[in-house]
Amino acid sequence: MIRALPAAARNIKSVMENKTKNEKHFIADIPLKALIVNSGKVLLVRDSGGAWELPGGRINEGEKIEEALKRELMEELGVHIEVKNIFDAFCFVSASGKNHFVAVYECEATNLGDMNMADGEVKELKWVGVGEFESLSTRQYDGVLKKYFSQL
Repeated sequence: MIRALPAAARNIKSVMENKTKNEKHFIADIPLKALIVNSGKVLLVRDSGGAWELPGGRINEGEKIEEALKRELMEELGVHIEVKNIFDAFCFVSASGKNHFVAVYECEATNLGDMNMADGEVKELKWVGVGEFESLSTRQYDGVLKKYFSQL
């Protein structure tokens, strides 16, 4: 014998069904970025569009987060990194209308003296300290930089 749902359970079920029908899931590109600090300064890279950002890139299908970030830093800068902890994450919509979910990881570079810009994605490197990044076009990375420097 099937028993009828109590009124409260029917109401919850109805709310959940309506919620599910009206939801629009956030589908996004997922860049991984490295927060690399040396002598109290954060490494920024200038992209081909002239904006300053944290170094990193996107995950390839089947790739683990740590592997992707290590690969990107090696490709872009020739730097070996050790991925530590997640530092921050945020979402934004680019000018093209594409959604992005950015994950920023604290990383330690083991060969900073060997940095280069071999692949052409990075146009310039800059180490910035407290109060030095505000005059740069850092787009959506301002929040991450403010968060880092506020912890010093």
